[in-house]
Amino acid sequence: MLYAALAIRGTFSNPEVPGTIGLALFALLHGGGASLDVPPIPSLFGLGGSIQLGLPVTSFALIPFLASLLGGRFLGSRARTAVLFALVAALVYALLLAVLAALGAASTEGGDLTIRFAPDPLSAALRGFLLVGLGTMLGAAASRGPLLPAWARQILRGALWAMGISLTITLVLVLVVGLVQQGQGTPVPVRQAPEALPRPALGGSSIGETLTTLGAVFAVLPITLGNLWLLAHGVPIGFQNAPDLSGIPLIGKALADVPLQVGLIGDWPWGSAWRMLLVGPVVGLLVGGMVAARGAIPGRRWQQGAIVALPYTAIALLTAVLVGVSANVTLAKAANLEVVFRASLAWLLLLVPAGAVLGAIGGLLTRSDAFPLPHPKRTFLAASAASGVLVLLSLPVLLATLTPGGVQPAGPLASEGQPFSSSPSSGPPASTTPATPRPNEQTSPKPAESEGTNSPADPAFDPLLTTLRQRTSAPIMLPADLPEELKNVAIDADQDGDRYGILSLYEPTGNIVESYVHANDVGTLTAAPEPPDTASEYFEATSEETVALPDGTEATLRYMEPKEGVIVNQGPFWEGSFEKDGYTYTLRVPLEDPSGDIARRALSSMVEVSGAQSPSSAISEAAAEDAAEDYYRAVGVEDWNYTYDHLDSETRSVFTREEWFKKNQWLAGDGSTIYHILSVDLDDSSNEPLANVAVVLTYADGSTSTRNTYFVYEAGEWRHRFGQEEYDLLMPDLSYEEFVAAQQ
Repeated sequence: MLYAALAIRGTFSNPEVPGTIGLALFALLHGGGASLDVPPIPSLFGLGGSIQLGLPVTSFALIPFLASLLGGRFLGSRARTAVLFALVAALVYALLLAVLAALGAASTEGGDLTIRFAPDPLSAALRGFLLVGLGTMLGAAASRGPLLPAWARQILRGALWAMGISLTITLVLVLVVGLVQQGQGTPVPVRQAPEALPRPALGGSSIGETLTTLGAVFAVLPITLGNLWLLAHGVPIGFQNAPDLSGIPLIGKALADVPLQVGLIGDWPWGSAWRMLLVGPVVGLLVGGMVAARGAIPGRRWQQGAIVALPYTAIALLTAVLVGVSANVTLAKAANLEVVFRASLAWLLLLVPAGAVLGAIGGLLTRSDAFPLPHPKRTFLAASAASGVLVLLSLPVLLATLTPGGVQPAGPLASEGQPFSSSPSSGPPASTTPATPRPNEQTSPKPAESEGTNSPADPAFDPLLTTLRQRTSAPIMLPADLPEELKNVAIDADQDGDRYGILSLYEPTGNIVESYVHANDVGTLTAAPEPPDTASEYFEATSEETVALPDGTEATLRYMEPKEGVIVNQGPFWEGSFEKDGYTYTLRVPLEDPSGDIARRALSSMVEVSGAQSPSSAISEAAAEDAAEDYYRAVGVEDWNYTYDHLDSETRSVFTREEWFKKNQWLAGDGSTIYHILSVDLDDSSNEPLANVAVVLTYADGSTSTRNTYFVYEAGEWRHRFGQEEYDLLMPDLSYEEFVAAQQ
C-alpha cells in the first residue's frame, strides 16, 4: 500500500529517489529513530555532521496493531498458549521490521555531495514488538477468552477507565476554556505552523486540500492527545535537557527568555484558567479506583483501588516516550547537542503515590461485591473499529503532493487596469483568522526592467536596482566586479528604510526579494547607519589587511575564525567593512576560500550607484499606482497582514494589528464589492511625497461610489494613508466589541 501511494504521488519518476525509500518509510511509520549523515559542504562552512532523530508515533502505527489484532483473533484459537503465541508473533515481526529498516538505508548524491539517511533498526523493532504483541494478545483473548485473572483484569480495566475519563474531561475543559478566552481576547496556547513551510495540496482542488488537511490532523492525533493528556497531570512538558540557549551566537539573546518547559503546576504563561485541566486526572483516578475495586472483599477494596496507580503510571510513561521527540546533532565530530522534547519522566513517577491515594479513595467508594463479566469480544470490536477508522481518516495525507513552489495562489491576481475583489460592509465573517501571506508573495515584487546601461554596478544587480531604490533611502554602494560565486543575488527582505541588504544565494530563485536563510547564502552585503552586530565575542581575526576602493575609500578585510573552545553555529568567514557618509557597509563571505580572493575582489570594486536616496522613478505616479494596486489586491484576498504592514506610520499608530485583523475581517463578506483604481495624482503642494488616489467601488446591485484616499512615500516605499471616510468606516476610537455594536 505504501509503495502504491508513492507511485501515485509520482515519487519514483525522479531518478534520484532510491527504490528502498518505501522500506525506510515503512519503518518510520512505527515512529522511532532515524539518522542523517552529511559530509562537510560549503553551506555548512565545511563542517558537516550528523543528525539522529527520535520520531513520535502517528496514527499509521495502528496499521500493524490492527493487522495483529485481526490475526490474533482468527489464529489465536489454534495456539496452545496465547501468551507464547503473542510473544513469537511480536518477535518475528520485530526482527522482520529491523531487517527492513536496515535495508531501507539510502543515500542521495548531488555533485560531490552524498547524504546518507537511515532509520534505526533497534528503535523500529522495539516499537513493532510492542504494537504487534499488544494487538496479538487482544486478538487471542477475543478468540480464547480472558488471559488474566479476574482481579488483575479489573485493575487494568480501572486504569483504562481512569485514562479515558481523564482524557475526556481534559478535552471538554480545553474546549470550554479556549472558547471563553478567545471570546475575551486572551491569548490561547496555540502555535501556528511556520509560514514558510509548504502546505500540502491534492490536485489543487479545495476538496483535495480539505481531505489532506483532515488526514494530517488525524495522523498526528495520537501526538496531540498524548501530550495534552500528560499536560493535564501538571508535569512539565518541553525540552528536558536543552543547554542554555542564551549562549548561542547571534541568536542567543532572542532565545534567552523563551520558556523551555511549561507545566500547569509551575511555569504556565497562558493564564490560571487552564489549571482547571488538573481536574481531569483527579476525577479519572477516583473513578478508576472505583472500577478496580469492584469484586474485591470490603477490607481490600482500598488496596485494589490503590494498585490502579501502577498500570496508569506505566501507560503515562509509555505515552511520554512514544509521543516525544528527540534530536542529537553532531557537527564536525566535535560539537554535540542532544535535546528531548516530551513530558518529564521523573515527574510522571510521582503519579504512583498520587494515583495510589486517589485510587484508594475511589476503592473505598465502590459498593460492588462481584467481578463484572469479561467481554473480550466487545473489547476486540471496539479496538479494531477505533483503529480502523483512525487509519482510514489518516490515509488522505499519504496521497498529498507538495506543490514545487509552495502554496499556489487561490486565483489569478488582477493586473494593471483590472478591478480587484473586495469586501462589502455587511455581515460577520465565518472565521476571524486573517489570511496568511504566502512565501515570497509580499516580499517579491515583479521584476523591474534592466537598468544595466546606466549603472556602474555589476550587471547581476540590474534586475534589483529599481526595487532596491524603492525600499531604501540609504546611499547604495555595490560591487562593480562581482565574482561568479556571488552572482545569484537578491534583496534581503528584512532590510529596508534607512538600510538595505543584498544576499548572494547558492542557487538562483528568480525572486527579486528573498528572506535571509543562513544555509542558503554564500555571502551578504549590508548598509546601515550603525555598525553591524559584532561577532568578536565568538570570533577573532586571524588576518587583516587594507583594501582600497575605486574612490579612494579604505576598507578593512579580515578573516574571522571561531575562538578556541567556543562552540558556534557557523564556520570561518571573510569580513570586509568600511564607512562612508555616515553609513557602515559590511561584506561577509563564508565560502571556503583561504586566499580571500572572492571577498577581496568584490570589496575592492565597491562603487556608488547614483540616484539611490530619492530616485524620481520611485517617487512617481506609476510607482504609487503600482503600490495602490498591490494594496487593493491584498484587500481582495483578505490578506490583512500585507495591508497592515503597508499602512503609513500615522495610520498604523491608531490600530493594533489584532484590531486591524478583527475589524477588517468583520467587514469581509461575499466579495461582491469591486475596487478599481480610477486615478493617481501626485500632490505637489505637500511637504512629503503624497499621492491622491481615487478608488471606484462597484456594489452588488450595480451602484457605484468614489472613495478618495492617499498613499505616502515612507521608508523607501509607497504606503496607504487613511482619509476621513476610511477612519469613519473602521472607527479607531472604538474597541472591537463597540465597533460591532455600532454596525448593528
